[in-house]
Amino acid sequence: GLQKRDKIEVLQKRLSVLPTELDELYDHMFKLVEGVYLSRAAEMFQIVRAARIYKDHFNTQSQNPLLSVNEPLPVIVLYFAMNRTTPFEDIRRYGELELKACSEEMEFHLTAHCAGLLESWEDRKGNCNRVYYLHRTAREFIESPHMWKNIQGLTSATGFNPNASLVRSFHCRVLV
Repeated sequence: GLQKRDKIEVLQKRLSVLPTELDELYDHMFKLVEGVYLSRAAEMFQIVRAARIYKDHFNTQSQNPLLSVNEPLPVIVLYFAMNRTTPFEDIRRYGELELKACSEEMEFHLTAHCAGLLESWEDRKGNCNRVYYLHRTAREFIESPHMWKNIQGLTSATGFNPNASLVRSFHCRVLV
């Protein structure tokens, strides 16, 4: 409604038809994802979860503060994880402008493909934008056993592997 510049009365009507329970609201939001974007959204959710699992592992396994990872996934890492066909030779030539354009494209896709359940915010130090869930409860909803099975099912026929996508993405980051 805000994007359509609805007046306050219309926004209030829109708000009144939204579910009042969080799970129902998140389910409603997830159902807003257009069918053509569902597999891409599922890939994004899986990559974000895999990155968080790695982050949690390194934070609990390492006593070395240099290996500690305290921030969520950078948007540019998600971009490279989602764009698995970009040749490494092209990535080597990326400068700041190309990386900024890639990040902006990924931020747009987060909004378009994930119905607001994933979003991008500047990190605490202002270095880069990172991927966050709308709220902790949104993550709990997406990663609940029932929803997670649906999300994995959306990519099961493609052979998608979020871990392989992250490894490739980290390789891309080393190149630039």
